[in-house]
Amino acid sequence: ELAYNTVTIDRLEDKRPTFLMIHPKTDWNNAFEVNNQLDELLLHGVYNVVYFEPESDTAFTEIIRKVAAKKKITILNVGGHGSIDRTTFNEKSFDESDTLDLGDEQEMKDAGLGQYLDENAIIIMESCSTGSGGREGENIANMMSRIFSGRRVFAPKYPTSVREYL
Repeated sequence: ELAYNTVTIDRLEDKRPTFLMIHPKTDWNNAFEVNNQLDELLLHGVYNVVYFEPESDTAFTEIIRKVAAKKKITILNVGGHGSIDRTTFNEKSFDESDTLDLGDEQEMKDAGLGQYLDENAIIIMESCSTGSGGREGENIANMMSRIFSGRRVFAPKYPTSVREYL
């Protein structure tokens, strides 16, 4: 259920701030190809970039716990094809278990996910329209803000590329 390699696992011991990238395993339109910002982060070595590909909302939670067991997360980048109420990790299915959706909020709060991010962490939703409706909207960005209380969340209001809003 989790896609990773031994390099990713080994990187959990790194002392630099942790940049956790959680992206879909499959990508029908190449929206998640490595971009220039990531290349810069890797080139300059400021962050320990750790990458995982969940196939479900349960795996999403498991990844955060696993990575933060070694060190709290400084930047959480969540990618997936999105809409106002979901981020999909599996392009072949829109089943509730394959998506991070508004119905997952209480389960994620109960799992105590907020404790796994650094108090000054930021969350980047690399998922279209997850900020639609802004601060007052019932959207994924605001759900993440409630789960990870006190952290800054960046999310697009419209279909877009991360390069256009960061």
